[in-house]
Formats: sequence, structure tokens, C-alpha cells
Amino acid sequence: AVLVGLTVPGAFLAGVLVLDYLGMTLNIVVLFSLILSVGMLVDGAIIVVEYADRKMMEGISKKEAFIQASQRMAWPVIVSISTILVVFLPLLFWPGVVGQFMKFLPITLIAVLTASILMALFFVPALGFYLGGISKEHAEKNREVIVATEEGDLSKLKGITGWYYHILEKALNNTKKVLLGSFGFLIGVILLYSVFGVGVEFFPDVEPEQAAINIHARGNLSIKEQDAIVKSVEDRILDMKELTSIYTRVGKPDMSKGGSPGQGGEETEDTIGVITLEFADWQKRRKVDEILADILVRTKDIPGVYVETRADKPGPSHGKPINMNISRVNSQPL
Repeated sequence: AVLVGLTVPGAFLAGVLVLDYLGMTLNIVVLFSLILSVGMLVDGAIIVVEYADRKMMEGISKKEAFIQASQRMAWPVIVSISTILVVFLPLLFWPGVVGQFMKFLPITLIAVLTASILMALFFVPALGFYLGGISKEHAEKNREVIVATEEGDLSKLKGITGWYYHILEKALNNTKKVLLGSFGFLIGVILLYSVFGVGVEFFPDVEPEQAAINIHARGNLSIKEQDAIVKSVEDRILDMKELTSIYTRVGKPDMSKGGSPGQGGEETEDTIGVITLEFADWQKRRKVDEILADILVRTKDIPGVYVETRADKPGPSHGKPINMNISRVNSQPL
């Protein structure tokens, strides 16, 4: 168990070093990929350690047992982990914004699982020579079990192994029924989900922690006039106890430089100020939709001002769903 357990931090460290070499950050997708890989990266180490234990039970020395385990289990380990790598390899070519967001998953898994092969075939056998080994009593007891399973009557096995043997025997005697049942179960699951499923959601709808208020006004307004308008909006929300912090910025975006790099880059030319809000804990306040609706009610009677609220959304930042570009060839006035 110790030898198998050491494979996890070793493979993680190697994978993180590969990501650092590629110039990638440690983000939530990388952390999710590391969690996903835990159950897969220990397979090779388990195979090697179990084979070495089996040989030591047969009376082979500890050193020779781990040498044989590393040599004879090399191809099984490589092939078993390679089948997993092949599954995630196409995700490297995932196009679009989602592909840029999710590319960390296949890269992390490929790096970590490749490192687990090296851990299983080199590091674990070398460390097993110092930490491995079984007692003589344990070896003699399990040697009898090994002989019984290889040369005796398997139907006499007890416990979970015996229960598994009896189920496997019935399945092998009814292969057509098992295959038809498996195919029917697969089709049934798809049909049931198509009828009772609730659909697919890439990013779940969670309560945001921040939101922004964009204040729009037309006209050649001075910075003092803009500040007065933004302050009138700010004064109407300062008494809301559901806000833990309020940050206000006054001024129009510099459109000559592509607009303001605000949230999602969605500030327009008539934006005279942005108020960034940070909400209290979601258990101690109303829902964000209700808070933003209340803000719109409080500010709707300010003449000549259009107030737009926008809450943070999960996933990669993106612009508004519709962009309209209007141009004309003739520069003469209509």
C-alpha cells in the first residue's frame, strides 16, 4: 500500500513540472484533472507490486521478485495506461473557446499518466527493494491459496472470491444472454435519459460573488458632470446591507484603444462610469437577481441615465450574444 500510494505524489509532481515547462498555470481544470487521474495512475503500480508479492510468496528473493515484476509487467502496464491516453488524446484538438478552456485536461492527464508508467516500472521496484517484503507465515498461508486456485477446485473457494467465481461461471455459460442484456441495458439507459433527463449544462448556474453596474449617458459631459451622475447612482445603493464593498470608477472608455478592458470588455462609448459590487455570503442575502432588480428600481427615475447591471457568469469571459457593426461607403451625410 505504501509503494502504490507513493505513486500518486510522484506522478503529480512530474505532471506539474511538465505543465511548468510548457508555461501553463495551475488552475481549476488542472486540479480537476489531477483528481480524475488518481484512480488511473495507480493501476500500473498495483500490477507491479502484486506480481512481486506473488513471486515472494513462491519463495523468490525480494530483489529478484521486483526485477521480474518490472520486466514481465512492462508491456501490460504500458498497454493498459496507453489505452487511457488514447481516449484523451483527441481532446487536444478541441476547437473554439471551450477547447482553449479545456485543453489543460488532456495535457495534464497525458503528463501525469505517462509519469505513472515510469513510476511503476522504475521507481516502485527500486523502492520496493528497501520497503517491500512479506513474513514467512504470511507467505506460507498464501502459498496454499495460490496452489489451490491454480491446481484445485475453484468451486470450493469461499468469500468474495468464491461469490465472484460463481457469477463469472454463470455468465460464461450464458454468453449470448449476457451480451444481449448488456446491449439492451445500454440502449435502455439512453432512452431513459432522453425521456427523463434534464439536459446538459456546461457551466452550472451558481450564485455570483460580484457584479457590475454600467452607467450610460449621452452628451458631451465634463468629468465633473459624469462624476455627479455616477455619484447619484452610488448614493442610492450605499445603504444596501447585502453589499460588502463598492468600487466606483468614473470616466468614459478609451475607444481608440479598443475600449475599456472591463468585465468581458463590454463597455460602450456612452459608458460614463462603472460600479463594481461585491456581495455578502449567499446564505445571508437575497439572490443576486433580486438584488440587481432592486438596484434598477432604485435608479430608474434618474433623468437621462441608463443603468445596466451585469453579474459574473461561470466559465470563460465572453461578450454579449449579439454584436452589430454598421458602416457605409459614402461619407456624405444622409
